[in-house]
Amino acid sequence: MTSMLNYNLVRSFLLLFVIVKVECLQLSDLFPHGIGTTDSTLGTSREDDNSIEVQLGVPFVFYQRQFDSLFINENGFVSFLTEVPIFYNVQMPMDYPMIAPFYTDVDTRGTGQVYYRVSKEKQDLDKANSFINPRFRSTSFSCSEVVVVTWSKVGAYNKNKDKVNTFQLVLASDGYHSFALFLYPKNGIQWIRGDGKDRNSPDARAQAGIMFLLDRARYHLLPFSGKDQIRNIDDFSNTDLAGLWIYKIGRIDTDESVVQPDEAFTEVERASQGCEQGRSLCHSEASCRATGNGGFCCACNRGWYGNGENCLENEMPQRVKGRMNGELNGVVIDQQDIHCYVVTNDGKTYTAVSSVNNKIGWSMQGLVPIGTAISWLFALPQGEGRNGFSLTGGEFNYTAVVHYPDTQEQVNINMVAKGVNVFDYMTADMKISGSVPVIPEKAKIKVESQTLHFIRTQPGYIRSRGQHSYLIEGQNKEVPFTVEQTISWTECSGSLDTISRTMKLVNDRNFIIYDEEEEIVRYAMRSTISDVEGTEDLCKMSPCGPHSICIPDTVSYSCECEEGFILEGANGCIDKNECMSEEWNKCGDNSVCINNQGSYSCECKDGFVGDGFECYEKRSCSELNCGQNSKCIINKFGQGECECVAGYEKVKDVCKFIPSKVSLRAFATPDSLTSSFKDLDVDIGPRIEHVYDVINHGPYDVGHLIVNFSWPLQDESGTWLLYLRETPYVQYASGEREKCDISPVLVNSLDLKLMRRKKRFADMKDYEMKLYGVLYEDPEYDYSALTEQILSLSEYADAPDTDTQDSAVLHSDEAPEVNDGMSNSNDYLPMHDPENEIEDYELDLEDPQDLEYKLSEPSEPEAKQVLLEKIATKEVSAPSYEGLNVFGRVNFLCRLKLAVNERATVKIMSHVSSKQIRKSYESVSKLSFKSTGEILVDELIKTKNGARKFAKTTLSVLDPRYVQGPGAGVQCKDVLCHKYATCSIIFDKQTKALCQCPEGFQGDGVETCEPGEVLPPIMEKDCRTERICGENAECTYQAEAAMYKCVCKPGYFGNGVTCNSEAEGGETIPHECSTDSDCEPTKYCLNRGGDFARVCRCRPGFFTQGDSCIPNQQAGCDLLKNCAETADCVRNSVSGLHECRCSSGYQGNGTYCQREVVIGCNILENCGKFATCEFEIMSRGYRCMCDSARGFAGDGFTCKPAQHCRFNPAVCHPNADCLQIQGSDHGCRCKPQFKGDGLSCDPLPRFEGNFAIVAQGMALIKVPMSGRGSRPLNIQSNQLSAGVDFDCSSGMYYWTDTHNKVIRRAPLSGSSPVEDFFTEGLRFPEGLAVDWVSRNMYVTDPGKEAIEVISLDTRASLPLVIEGLHSPRGIAVHPVLGKLYWTDWDRYFPRIQMANMDGSDVQILVNNKIYEPNSIAVDYFNYEVCWTDAGDQSNNVRPRIDCIGANGSGRRTVVELSNGDYPYGIAITENSIIWTDWRRKSVQSVDKRTGSGLRSIPYMLSNTGRPYDLVNIPVECPNLSNSCQGQPCGLYGMCLPNGQSSHVCR
Repeated sequence: MTSMLNYNLVRSFLLLFVIVKVECLQLSDLFPHGIGTTDSTLGTSREDDNSIEVQLGVPFVFYQRQFDSLFINENGFVSFLTEVPIFYNVQMPMDYPMIAPFYTDVDTRGTGQVYYRVSKEKQDLDKANSFINPRFRSTSFSCSEVVVVTWSKVGAYNKNKDKVNTFQLVLASDGYHSFALFLYPKNGIQWIRGDGKDRNSPDARAQAGIMFLLDRARYHLLPFSGKDQIRNIDDFSNTDLAGLWIYKIGRIDTDESVVQPDEAFTEVERASQGCEQGRSLCHSEASCRATGNGGFCCACNRGWYGNGENCLENEMPQRVKGRMNGELNGVVIDQQDIHCYVVTNDGKTYTAVSSVNNKIGWSMQGLVPIGTAISWLFALPQGEGRNGFSLTGGEFNYTAVVHYPDTQEQVNINMVAKGVNVFDYMTADMKISGSVPVIPEKAKIKVESQTLHFIRTQPGYIRSRGQHSYLIEGQNKEVPFTVEQTISWTECSGSLDTISRTMKLVNDRNFIIYDEEEEIVRYAMRSTISDVEGTEDLCKMSPCGPHSICIPDTVSYSCECEEGFILEGANGCIDKNECMSEEWNKCGDNSVCINNQGSYSCECKDGFVGDGFECYEKRSCSELNCGQNSKCIINKFGQGECECVAGYEKVKDVCKFIPSKVSLRAFATPDSLTSSFKDLDVDIGPRIEHVYDVINHGPYDVGHLIVNFSWPLQDESGTWLLYLRETPYVQYASGEREKCDISPVLVNSLDLKLMRRKKRFADMKDYEMKLYGVLYEDPEYDYSALTEQILSLSEYADAPDTDTQDSAVLHSDEAPEVNDGMSNSNDYLPMHDPENEIEDYELDLEDPQDLEYKLSEPSEPEAKQVLLEKIATKEVSAPSYEGLNVFGRVNFLCRLKLAVNERATVKIMSHVSSKQIRKSYESVSKLSFKSTGEILVDELIKTKNGARKFAKTTLSVLDPRYVQGPGAGVQCKDVLCHKYATCSIIFDKQTKALCQCPEGFQGDGVETCEPGEVLPPIMEKDCRTERICGENAECTYQAEAAMYKCVCKPGYFGNGVTCNSEAEGGETIPHECSTDSDCEPTKYCLNRGGDFARVCRCRPGFFTQGDSCIPNQQAGCDLLKNCAETADCVRNSVSGLHECRCSSGYQGNGTYCQREVVIGCNILENCGKFATCEFEIMSRGYRCMCDSARGFAGDGFTCKPAQHCRFNPAVCHPNADCLQIQGSDHGCRCKPQFKGDGLSCDPLPRFEGNFAIVAQGMALIKVPMSGRGSRPLNIQSNQLSAGVDFDCSSGMYYWTDTHNKVIRRAPLSGSSPVEDFFTEGLRFPEGLAVDWVSRNMYVTDPGKEAIEVISLDTRASLPLVIEGLHSPRGIAVHPVLGKLYWTDWDRYFPRIQMANMDGSDVQILVNNKIYEPNSIAVDYFNYEVCWTDAGDQSNNVRPRIDCIGANGSGRRTVVELSNGDYPYGIAITENSIIWTDWRRKSVQSVDKRTGSGLRSIPYMLSNTGRPYDLVNIPVECPNLSNSCQGQPCGLYGMCLPNGQSSHVCR
C-alpha cells in the first residue's frame, strides 16, 4: 500500500493548492517587461539553439552552490553551468541544473518574444520583497538583485499562432538567500505541447519544476507537471494568490528540494468545494459534476473514458510501458521491460516481458495473473460495466498472491500503475517474488477462459479470489493454482452510487507463450467486464452476517469482517475497540481516544488544540520559552510551537546538534601476491599499499577529523614486516596532500633504498583513479567541487590548525611539485574488492592516554555572512616511539578536513621487508599483513558504516624451506605442524599461526592430515526426478523438508522406499486390494476408516447398487467415453474427476470441439526474418510464410536458405554478392557501404560529420571542428567517462565509466536513452576500441591487467590478452589488418604493443624513447598508428604526438608540444590529428602529415574537468572489410580476425 499512500499524499497536496478565493494573478501583476523597460530579447529568427548566457552582479545561490551567470532559453527555462540549446523531448527531472516555469517546445518564429533583464532597480527589488517577505516571515530577506525572464505571447512549435502563452520567472537574491518566483497570469496558458519534431513520438506535455540532480539528486516538480491539468496552473498556487508560486531554493541546509512559504493554507476538503473551483482539477475532456454533499467529481465527456481527471479517447489503441523487478525461482529479475499493446475496441491486451532468459522463461508462462491487471484496466465493458481505467484513471495499486497447491509454491505480484505519463503512455512497474512450478523446456501451456469476481469492499478497494489451472501441452498435465487479488485506488466520493458492488471480469482467448529466441514471454487475452446480476451474484443475498464482507470465489464465497470489526466465535463480527490498544489507534499524547461503531476518533484534551492526532497546548510564542538551539514557529493550528533551528534535531525534547556522518572504506593493493624466497633476497621487496577512503556524507563540513591506524611494521621480536619508506599521507581530490601524524622513527628507519630504475618525474594523477573509488569528487570533473563557477571556497572558514608542523602540504623537496591540480601518484591500484570491506573490527588503541579529545565550539555566524559549519577540533597526538628498539605493531594518526560530500584518501605505501622475513619465516608458506583504520567519533561526528575497517594483503611463498628434517613438520611460530601441513602467519593485533593441510588432505593440520577429499553432505533425492518410491508409497511435497519425498500410503508404514502393512503391534491387517488394478474398473482401492484396511469402493461419479457401481451424471469421461475426436480425457487435479479437454488448436467443452481461432501474426507481429505475414485461406487466418521466391524455407519463424548461394544466388540480398569467404567456401557478403549478413543488407548510416565526441569525465560533449555549437550529449554527475569510440554501422557511441565500472552506450541521434551495455566483471575499464566490421569491442582494464573483447551484438565477452600487461590504457584496432594496438604506461617499462585481433602473436611495437603514452589511434588508410606521449619533465623530454607504421617501421614525431602540456586522448580525421590536453581546456589539432597549423578548438564545459579520450565522427563508415563480414561464425558466435586475412570463431 506504500505507493498508493504516496499517491494519496500527493493528491492531498494538490487539493491544498485549490484556490477558493477569487483573487488571482493578473497580467498587470507581472513584473514590468518588454517595450519601455531595459529588457533584452532572445531574438525570433531561430528555432532551438536559442539561448544566451547572462552575467550576474550578485551571486545567486542554487541550493548550496553559488553562480555568477545563468543561461536563458526560449523553451521555458533557465539553466546553470551550461546552455541547453535545444528542446529535449524527455520527462523531467533532467540531468541539467535548471529552473523551468513551463518547459515545452516554444517557437517564437511565428509569434511572441522572450524578454530578460538583470536588475537592481528599486521598483523591481521592492516588488520582489513584497511578494516574498509576507510569505517567508522566518527569513530575513532584502533583495539585492533580480533576474526577470518573461515569455510573452509565445507560440508552440511549428510557428503556431492560434494559441499563445504568457508567463514569467523571477529569481531574487541577496547574495545569500535565493528565491524563485513562478508567475502565471489568469488565462496566460493556452497550449501545453507543440506539434512535435518526430512524427512517431508526440511531444511531452509542458512540465514545470526546479532540479539540480548534481546536488544530492534534488528536484521539485510543480503539481500537474506533465499532466493535462498543467493548462490550469494559473488556478493553483502555494501562496494565497492563484497563479503565484514562490520557493526558496538557496541556501537550503536540509535535504529538502525546496522550502515552501511559512504558512500552509487551510486545506479545503473536496466535499466543501463546488465546481467553480474544482473544475480545474478535471481533464480538459471532462466535465465537473456537483455531488450531493456539496463537493464535486469529474466525469469524462462522451467519446472519452476514465475517472474524469485522466481521460482517454474511445477506441484509440493504448500502450503500457514499465519495468519488472524481483526474483523468480531463484533468478534475479532486474529492470526488465514490460510492454503492453491494447486494442481497446475489442478488449484485447498483448503483454510482453522482455529479456527473460530461458532459466525462467518457460516456467514464467505459468504466471498467468501477470496479464490480469492490464486486462482489467482495459476490459471491454458489457452493459453498465466499468473497466479499471474508468474507475482509476490508470493510477492504482495491484497485488496478487498466486499459490500452486500441488507443489506448495507461491508468487507475490505487486504492480504500481502510475497513470498516463507526459507522452500519453500508461506507465506501470511490477515486482514479483517467489517460485512457480517448473514447465519443461519447449513446452507450451493452454489456459481456458477465466472468470473472476471482484467485489468492492470499501471505496477504492476491490478484491477477488479464484481457483484456476493451466494445462501443459504434450504432457496432458494440469497445474491448478489459486489467486487472491486486490486493487486499490483513490476514489471520488461522489461516484459511490455508480459503481457496482460486484464485477465480473472474463478473460478468454488466453494465449501465453515464451519466445526463446527473442527472450520474451507473451500474455495475450480478450477481456470483458460486466456487473454481476441475478443468481450469478453469490453474495447478493447477503449470506454473511452483520458487519462482514462476502468475498466471492470461482464457485463459492467466504466471509470476512469489515474494517473496524473482529471475529468473535459464534457472535460473528463485533466492534473492534481501537482505544483498547495503542497499536490500534494513532491518537496523540495529549488527546483522548473515543471508540465508535467500526471506527474511532481522537479529540484533544482541554487546553490543547489540533486534529486529535496532533494536539498542541494553546500557547502563543510569547508564552513559550523555547530551549537552546530552538525557535518558536506558528504551526498549522495557529499555535506556537518550538522547533529546532537548522542543524539541530529534537531528541527527547532537547535540540541536539546533527552530527555529520563519515564513512570509511579499506582496500589493499595488491590483496594477494605470490613470490619466491629467491626473489626476496633484497632489503626491500614488493610494494604493498593500503588505501583508506574517507567520505563526509554531511550535512556539515568537518574539520580535524582523525583516523587512527594500526600498522604491521614489525612483529613482536622486532623483525621488519611492512617497511615504511615514506610518511603516510592524506590525498584530497584537489591534489593537495597532507602528511599523517606519525612518529618519525617509524619512517625509513634503516635508510633503505629501492634498487630500481629511475622514476619518471611526472606520474600524472590521471582520474584520481589510482585510488579506485576516489573518482567523482575530483574537482577536475565533478560539479560538486567546482570552484568559482559553482561554489566559492572562501565561503567556508578554515578551522585553526593546531598541528601545523605535521599537517603541512608536502613541499617540492619531499614530493613532486603540484601544479594546476596535477600531482604525482603511484601505479594503478587494483580495483577495490568489496569483500575486503569489514563492517566492524575490534581494535584497541595502543596508547589511549595519548588520544584524549579536546573539543572547542565554533563561533556563531554573523549576519549576511556565510554560515560557518560546525567543526570538531581534536587535539590528539600520535604515540611516540622515540628511544624504542623494538616497535612491533604501531599506531599513527591522520587528520582530515572534509566538506560535505567530499572524499579524501589515506595512502600508506610500504614494501615487504624481504631479507628479514626470509630469515625469520623461511618455513612459512603464507604471510598475511593486516592494517586497521578507526575513525575517532564524538557528538559531532558519527560513522555511517562502522568506525573500524581493515585491509589485508597475503603473500604466498612458492618455495618455503623445510628445515625440521625428514618426517617432521614445519615450525609455525609456537606450533609444530603435521609433516604434510604448511604454515600460515597472520600479522594482526596479535600474531596468529595456522597449520593447514594441503589440498586433497583433511585434518587439523597439527595432529592429523590424512589423504581424502572432504565429502560434500549427502543430498536427499527428489522423488520427482528419480523413481525411488515403493509400491505402497506416494511422491508428495513435504513442507518441512522443502522438497518432494516418498511417503507411505495410509495403512502402510516405512521410510517411503519400503512400506509394509503391519500395525505397530505387529498384527497383520487383512486387505481386499493393494492397488486399483486389484479392483473392478468402476472401483478403486482406498483405506478403510478405523483399521486402515485396503478395500475396493466405487469411484467418484458412481453409486453403489448391490455389489455393482452404476455411473451417475457426474461420472468422468474415463468411464463415459464421451470426448470428441479432437479432445483428450484428462484428470482435473482440483476435483479429481476426468474431464474432456479439446486438443491443442481446438476449443469447446470437450464433448464438442472446433478449430481454435489462433491469434494471427498480423496482431502478434512475430514472423521471423525472411518471412511475411500472409492470409492463409485453408486455416482462415494470418500465418507466417518464408520467402520461397528468394529460396528460403522454414516454419515462418525460422527461415533459412534452401540452397547455397553458389546454386541459388537469389538468396543473397540485391546489395550483396556470393563470394568465396574462406578456403573453398562461399557465402553472401554485403557490398561496400552496406551492412548485414549478406542475406539482408542495409545501407550504412550517414552522419552530420565534422565533429568529435569528447569524454569529459561526467559528460560526453559534441565538439564541432568549427569550434562553434558544442553541446553536451550526456551528463551524469557520478560517472567518469574515460574511453570513447563510435560504431559507425549502428550510429551508437560507447564509453567506459571507470567510476561505476560499466560500459555505456547511446545513439548519436538521441532517439533512445543511455543504456548500460556491459557490466560483468569489469574492475577498471579504461580504453575502448570498436571494430564495427567484425562487430566486436576491445577494452583495456588495468585493474585486471587485461584486454577483453566483447561482442557488440550478443554482449558475450572473453579475456583476450592477460599476460605481459601492467597498465594498459589506450587501445585501437585496424579491422583490415586484423591488428590490435595499445599503450602500456608502466612507469618502469612504458611501451606500445600490438597483437592479432584474436589475441595471438603479442609483440612490442615501440619501447624506446617513449615516456608516458596515453591514448592511441589508427590511420586506416595511411596504415599508421599514432599516440600521445606526455613526455618526461625530469629529463626535459617534451610532450609530443608520435606515429609509426602499422608494421613497426617509419616512426616520426608529428608535433612536439610545450613543456607543461599533457596530451591525452587522440583521434585521426581525413587531414588532421586531434587530441585532448589536460592543461589546455580545448581540443588541439594539427595537420597529420606535416604537424603544422596547430590550433585550439574550444567547447562548452571544458573547464569543468579533465578531457580524456575523444573520437572523430565521420560522415559515413570508412570503406573497410575483413573476413568476419557477413557473420561467418553465426548469430551467436564471436568472429575475431587473426591477422592473416582470416579469422577464428569463439
